[in-house]
Amino acid sequence: MTKTSTPGAPTPALLHDPALVGTTFVVLDFEGTTPRGYSPEPVEVAAIALRRDGDGGTDGQWRQVWSFDALMKPPAHAAITDFDTSQHGITAAMVADRPGSATVLGQFDAQVGDGPHLLVAHNTTMEGGIIYRYRDACPALAATHLLDTVKLARALLPDAPGYGLDALIDHLRLPRPATRHRAMPDVEVTVALFEHLLEVAATRGLRDLADVVRVCGSTAKATLPIQDSIF
Repeated sequence: MTKTSTPGAPTPALLHDPALVGTTFVVLDFEGTTPRGYSPEPVEVAAIALRRDGDGGTDGQWRQVWSFDALMKPPAHAAITDFDTSQHGITAAMVADRPGSATVLGQFDAQVGDGPHLLVAHNTTMEGGIIYRYRDACPALAATHLLDTVKLARALLPDAPGYGLDALIDHLRLPRPATRHRAMPDVEVTVALFEHLLEVAATRGLRDLADVVRVCGSTAKATLPIQDSIF
């Protein structure tokens, strides 16, 4: 998961950017159900929080600050189906005695400490949507802006055959998790992808975290003003 620069080679400016070094990147993934007529409901969440070490002109490396991994019981209208199990391997029996989504996301939210954070996911639509819908249970997460590794890969790897996680695993020869589509294995491979993409970004003219945000960032919906309805 951790990459270091070639000994003796200077680390590009992006990886020494004070804003990047001072930010905790929370790489996360949800697995969920797909109830007809309703939004997806989470049944598993995992996250790894990363910081990049940096001290002046020396080469830094990524380190894991904390991690979180939990199953949760979905609401009755979004029970796990055989189709859902075929996608991620999680059965109804596995979550029968687990706490509900609000409880688990509250526990996840408690992991977020002080200082600047960014959420990182491979296609932030699902992750961002779930967090926003459960924003009362996870206010810190809901107020945290997001980086999308799909958008970053599209910008940096124009010759890739596809931008789904499986396609990028093959294209970049990243280690393929044995239990692909479970939350923590998918987070681990997304961490490897994110670190790789930042290494590429540093050679493609992205000089600081603000440049990365411009390419693949999105604003946390919970921080936007609520518009009054127009009748």
